[in-house]
Amino acid sequence: MNSEEIAINVAIIPPEEIITLAVEINKESNKQGNKTKDLRMEDFIPHITLFMGIIKSKDLTNVRLELEKLIETTRSFKLTLLEIKESQTHPSEESYISVEKNDNLQKLHDKITSILSKHTLNLATPTHLYDGEKTGIGKNTKNWLETYAKTSTYKNYFPHLTLRCKKIETKELPKTFMVNTIGIFHAGDGATCRTLLKEYNIKK
Repeated sequence: MNSEEIAINVAIIPPEEIITLAVEINKESNKQGNKTKDLRMEDFIPHITLFMGIIKSKDLTNVRLELEKLIETTRSFKLTLLEIKESQTHPSEESYISVEKNDNLQKLHDKITSILSKHTLNLATPTHLYDGEKTGIGKNTKNWLETYAKTSTYKNYFPHLTLRCKKIETKELPKTFMVNTIGIFHAGDGATCRTLLKEYNIKK
C-alpha cells in the first residue's frame, strides 16, 4: 500500500435489506452457472458511489471533517432501485441495478464532488488500492479513479449499484429505501468498497 496516497470511494451504504438483496442476486446468478465476483455484507460491500478518486493520505483528515460538516446539514431521503441492467463494458459478465437520480441524490453528489474534486490526483497505481499488491489494478479501475472527477460528475453522474455478476431476472425490484448512511472506503480493484474508513449517519 502507498502510505502517502490512497484510493477512496465515497458511497451510500444501503440498509441491510438492500445489501442482502444485492448479495442474494449475486449468489443466484452463481447458482445459475454464471461467473461471479465477490459481493458480501462486510467486504466487497454493495454500495452506490457518490465520488471516487486518489487523494493524499494527509488530506484524509480534512476530507473527513469537510464531509462531516456537509452531512450535518443533510437530511435522510428516499431512493429507488429500478431494474437490473447489463454493463456496457462487460455485458456477458457484469450487471448493475439502476438508481433513480432524484434532486436530493444529485444535490448530495454535487456537494460531495465540490469537496473531493479539489483533493484528487491524476495517477492511479496498484499501491493505492486495498490489497492492490495482490490484485493489481485493472484497466477500467485505473480509468475510473483517474478520470471520475472530470467525466462522471455533476450532469454526468450515473448512480447505480454494481452486482458483480451476469444479469438475471428478479421480482424484487423496483424497491425504495431511505438513505441514512454514507461511508468513505478504501477502494479495491474494480472500485470496490473494501475497508470502511469513516461512516456518517444522516439525520432523519
